[in-house]
Amino acid sequence: MKKAALIKSLRFVFVSLSCCFFLLGSCGLESYYFLEPPYEGNNVPDGNNSDKPLMYFSFVTQESENAEYINGSEFKFKGTEIYYKIFNNYNEMVNWQNAVDNLNSGTNYTAAFEKLTSSSYNYQKLNLSCDVVLDPLIAATGDNRYVYIRLNDYGTEESFRNGICIGNDSLSEYDEASAMKVKGEIVYPRRTDGASVKHGFNFCPSDEAGDDNPVPAENDIDVQYNSTPTNEGTWYVDMYAVSVGVDNSFNYSYSKVLHLGSIFIEESDYKD
Repeated sequence: MKKAALIKSLRFVFVSLSCCFFLLGSCGLESYYFLEPPYEGNNVPDGNNSDKPLMYFSFVTQESENAEYINGSEFKFKGTEIYYKIFNNYNEMVNWQNAVDNLNSGTNYTAAFEKLTSSSYNYQKLNLSCDVVLDPLIAATGDNRYVYIRLNDYGTEESFRNGICIGNDSLSEYDEASAMKVKGEIVYPRRTDGASVKHGFNFCPSDEAGDDNPVPAENDIDVQYNSTPTNEGTWYVDMYAVSVGVDNSFNYSYSKVLHLGSIFIEESDYKD
């Protein structure tokens, strides 16, 4: 009787373990897909360069290396997302950049993205001057494309106005023919500085409540505020790009990040 009971108990344990392993293997574990990141364009501003015509970001979407996922049935490469953060202390921004770069060069290729979007760093997705929220900002098409981004206007020339341009050729100036459009309308880069709040980057020290380009505030979610600013009235914007994909269960996968560089914005350029 004891032997029969022991065999019955062992059989129960074996069946139970088999069920557990089956459940873990079939639905308990998320699959993660390897994506190649976008790569550098013709300009990577370093946040210290005072040549304002060069204060733009440039990169190339990585779609040729992610082509196997463009029309995938279980996992699809969706495109490229852009993240940014505003600082008032240059050295603090550089320290954050170094921390992300160190993670980006490691064996865990998602660590840098996880750091960027963590509660401590909280980089925000770049937004647009429209009511539509794109996911991601630059949708995949199957072809590598050049992306040009100028966050804030420089002077009054059309060549140096803020905008996002996407095309087959590298750009160093704004080109209306290549300007990004949503529902047929040209769109411009905007901040994500609160729930459904989207302000511009022409930081204007105005007291008007309806100001579309207010100076960043300490409690804005896209701002890392330091009580000791590098230069009063100067703000630094740091940006990254990352390839994004999603599977049928809406689990997202991300590539290593590409540092697009950083620029500075002076309030004095936009006084009323």
